Amino acid sequence: MKWLWFGTVIFLCIGTAYSQTLEYGKVYTPTSGMSADEIMRINYQNKYSLFAQDTEKEGVFLTVDASGFTRKRVWKRERLIKGGEDGISYKDLLYVTYPAELKGLAVLTWNYVDPDKDQEVWLWLPSL
Repeated sequence: MKWLWFGTVIFLCIGTAYSQTLEYGKVYTPTSGMSADEIMRINYQNKYSLFAQDTEKEGVFLTVDASGFTRKRVWKRERLIKGGEDGISYKDLLYVTYPAELKGLAVLTWNYVDPDKDQEVWLWLPSL
Protein backbone atom coordinates (compact mmCIF):
# COMPACT_ATOMS: atom_id res chain seq x y z
CA MET A 1 0.00 0.00 0.00
CA LYS A 2 2.92 2.31 0.77
CA TRP A 3 4.33 1.86 -2.77
CA LEU A 4 0.96 2.57 -4.36
CA TRP A 5 0.67 5.83 -2.41
CA PHE A 6 4.28 6.79 -3.29
CA GLY A 7 3.69 6.03 -6.99
CA THR A 8 0.55 8.16 -6.99
CA VAL A 9 2.42 11.11 -5.45
CA ILE A 10 5.21 10.77 -8.06
CA PHE A 11 2.64 10.58 -10.89
CA LEU A 12 0.87 13.72 -9.64
CA CYS A 13 4.18 15.60 -9.35
CA ILE A 14 5.19 14.66 -12.89
CA GLY A 15 1.73 15.55 -14.20
CA THR A 16 1.75 19.00 -12.62
CA ALA A 17 5.28 19.66 -13.86
CA TYR A 18 4.26 18.99 -17.46
CA SER A 19 0.93 20.78 -17.22
CA GLN A 20 2.80 24.04 -16.66
CA THR A 21 4.20 26.04 -19.54
CA LEU A 22 7.22 24.48 -21.19
CA GLU A 23 10.46 26.42 -21.42
CA TYR A 24 11.30 27.53 -24.95
CA GLY A 25 14.38 25.93 -26.51
CA LYS A 26 14.49 22.95 -24.15
CA VAL A 27 13.93 19.36 -25.28
CA TYR A 28 11.35 17.43 -23.24
CA THR A 29 10.76 13.67 -23.21
CA PRO A 30 7.32 12.09 -22.71
CA THR A 31 7.09 9.68 -19.79
CA SER A 32 4.63 6.93 -18.94
CA GLY A 33 1.47 8.03 -17.21
CA MET A 34 1.21 11.33 -19.07
CA SER A 35 -2.05 12.37 -20.71
CA ALA A 36 -2.33 12.59 -24.48
CA ASP A 37 -2.59 16.38 -24.19
CA GLU A 38 0.70 16.59 -22.29
CA ILE A 39 2.47 14.34 -24.80
CA MET A 40 1.20 16.43 -27.73
CA ARG A 41 2.40 19.63 -26.00
CA ILE A 42 5.87 18.09 -25.66
CA ASN A 43 5.91 16.94 -29.30
CA TYR A 44 4.80 20.40 -30.44
CA GLN A 45 7.43 22.04 -28.24
CA ASN A 46 10.25 19.85 -29.55
CA LYS A 47 9.22 20.16 -33.21
CA TYR A 48 8.64 23.93 -33.28
CA SER A 49 11.45 25.12 -31.05
CA LEU A 50 14.97 26.31 -31.69
CA PHE A 51 15.84 22.80 -32.83
CA ALA A 52 13.97 23.23 -36.12
CA GLN A 53 16.98 24.72 -37.89
CA ASP A 54 16.06 23.96 -41.52
CA THR A 55 15.95 27.60 -42.61
CA GLU A 56 15.71 26.95 -46.37
CA LYS A 57 14.07 24.10 -48.22
CA GLU A 58 12.98 23.38 -51.79
CA GLY A 59 10.56 20.78 -52.98
CA VAL A 60 8.50 19.41 -55.84
CA PHE A 61 4.81 18.62 -55.58
CA LEU A 62 3.38 16.27 -58.22
CA THR A 63 -0.32 15.70 -58.85
CA VAL A 64 -1.63 12.93 -61.08
CA ASP A 65 -5.22 12.91 -62.32
CA ALA A 66 -7.31 9.86 -63.27
CA SER A 67 -6.05 9.86 -66.88
CA GLY A 68 -2.41 9.78 -65.71
CA PHE A 69 -1.63 13.41 -66.55
CA THR A 70 1.02 14.72 -64.13
CA ARG A 71 1.32 18.32 -62.99
CA LYS A 72 4.52 19.57 -61.42
CA ARG A 73 4.78 22.38 -58.87
CA VAL A 74 8.13 23.58 -57.53
CA TRP A 75 8.21 25.52 -54.28
CA LYS A 76 10.74 27.07 -51.95
CA ARG A 77 10.42 27.71 -48.23
CA GLU A 78 12.41 30.13 -46.10
CA ARG A 79 12.19 30.13 -42.31
CA LEU A 80 13.06 32.95 -39.94
CA ILE A 81 13.56 31.57 -36.45
CA LYS A 82 12.48 34.12 -33.85
CA GLY A 83 13.36 32.03 -30.80
CA GLY A 84 10.39 33.08 -28.72
CA GLU A 85 10.84 36.80 -29.39
CA ASP A 86 7.43 38.48 -28.99
CA GLY A 87 5.97 34.99 -28.43
CA ILE A 88 6.77 33.93 -32.01
CA SER A 89 8.58 30.64 -32.57
CA TYR A 90 9.29 31.10 -36.27
CA LYS A 91 7.96 32.61 -39.47
CA ASP A 92 7.72 30.65 -42.72
CA LEU A 93 7.46 31.98 -46.24
CA LEU A 94 6.56 29.38 -48.86
CA TYR A 95 6.35 30.45 -52.50
CA VAL A 96 5.85 28.70 -55.82
CA THR A 97 8.61 29.05 -58.44
CA TYR A 98 7.23 26.78 -61.20
CA PRO A 99 5.05 26.69 -63.38
CA ALA A 100 4.89 30.22 -64.73
CA GLU A 101 1.13 30.63 -64.20
CA LEU A 102 1.54 29.95 -60.47
CA LYS A 103 4.88 31.64 -59.97
CA GLY A 104 4.66 34.22 -57.21
CA LEU A 105 1.91 32.50 -55.21
CA ALA A 106 3.07 32.66 -51.59
CA VAL A 107 1.99 31.70 -48.08
CA LEU A 108 3.32 33.47 -44.99
CA THR A 109 2.89 31.64 -41.67
CA TRP A 110 3.65 32.76 -38.12
CA ASN A 111 3.96 29.98 -35.55
CA TYR A 112 3.73 30.88 -31.89
CA VAL A 113 5.50 29.41 -28.87
CA ASP A 114 2.19 28.87 -27.08
CA PRO A 115 0.63 25.67 -28.50
CA ASP A 116 -2.84 26.95 -27.58
CA LYS A 117 -2.47 29.95 -29.88
CA ASP A 118 -3.37 29.30 -33.51
CA GLN A 119 -0.82 30.06 -36.18
CA GLU A 120 -1.47 33.02 -38.44
CA VAL A 121 -1.52 32.38 -42.19
CA TRP A 122 -1.58 34.87 -45.07
CA LEU A 123 -1.97 33.96 -48.74
CA TRP A 124 -0.61 36.07 -51.59
CA LEU A 125 -2.29 35.51 -54.97
CA PRO A 126 -0.56 37.64 -57.61
CA SER A 127 -3.34 36.96 -60.14
CA LEU A 128 -5.83 38.86 -57.96
